[in-house]
Amino acid sequence: MGNESRGFHAMPLPKAVDGKTGNLKRVHLLPAGEFMGRDGRGPYRADASAILQAYANWGMPLAIDYDHQGVNTAKNGAPAPAAGWIKRLVNQNDGLWGDVEWTPRAQAMIAAGEYLYLSPVFDHTKSGTAIRLLGAGLTNSPNLHLTAIASRLPGVQSGNPLVRDAMARHSDGSRIVKFDPYSPLIADAMSRKG
Repeated sequence: MGNESRGFHAMPLPKAVDGKTGNLKRVHLLPAGEFMGRDGRGPYRADASAILQAYANWGMPLAIDYDHQGVNTAKNGAPAPAAGWIKRLVNQNDGLWGDVEWTPRAQAMIAAGEYLYLSPVFDHTKSGTAIRLLGAGLTNSPNLHLTAIASRLPGVQSGNPLVRDAMARHSDGSRIVKFDPYSPLIADAMSRKG
């Protein structure tokens, strides 16, 4: 790799699964402009042309795994099944996006709210220029600031009631607070509310 380093940066991405088909879904992989991880790594800047050329030269889809197991399998010996495949990369105004074909298992896990984020793995120069996308991992520990894969799209509901309730809003945008009045802990807390 020479002067290159590898970056792992979890980030939120758009809802990528409709729960009905295995059709390709577009997900945000890298932001446009300069970016840093929540953990302080960076700054980075994606060279979209170099990334697109490296992807074309690779000549096959890039794997999305679970929790970066594909990177860790040599150390821990555990298998690294694919959650999906990045079939195409697209450069848009807000960054690099990928068209992903999710496996049925990953579709179900995302729809159930078991995974909310996608974390890209990329090679970068010492100066922080991202030059090659290597794949990604489903994760629940986002490092980059993008759009969550479990975000709601019109007509799509999260299968996880905690996620669904946390995202519920009135028409004016204020949060709908739901609680179970029969839960002793919640009832006690609500009765103490000033």
